[in-house]
Amino acid sequence: NNEVALAVRPEQPQVLVARRSANARALSPERLHLDRRQLAKCPVLEAEERLRLLNYQSNVVTCIENLEGLPELGFPQLFG
Repeated sequence: NNEVALAVRPEQPQVLVARRSANARALSPERLHLDRRQLAKCPVLEAEERLRLLNYQSNVVTCIENLEGLPELGFPQLFG
């Protein structure tokens, strides 16, 4: 299950935020797939402290950023 909402912060329109529902996070707390979403930059990930695998494949990300607060993250998948 990969219910992810992407939105900008109203007070900071340049900041893209990704957030999953509590149910989606509970079903897969260690994995998040943000592949094939036409992302040009890495969003801020909210409430994802247990994340170990992050998939950004098939996007157009040119700079890896916003990985703070992810102590369990091994490495993001960026291929393609």
